[in-house]
Amino acid sequence: EFSGPVSVRGELSNCRIAASGHFYFTLKDAESQIDGVMWKSSASKLGFAPRNGLEVVVRGTIGTYAPRSS
Repeated sequence: EFSGPVSVRGELSNCRIAASGHFYFTLKDAESQIDGVMWKSSASKLGFAPRNGLEVVVRGTIGTYAPRSS
């Protein structure tokens, strides 16, 4: 089990803001990818517009969504 904050650098892809206001994305590099979500409360505070192809450093915690094993 893992706990605590992590930082991951990668390229944004599959960016979309849901009707709920949550921001869904994939963060990828040349070898791997990970799906992510930023809740509405945090997404509304971003100082930039996220878009596909933008290189970012994402800081947060890792969790899973058990119904989909992701």
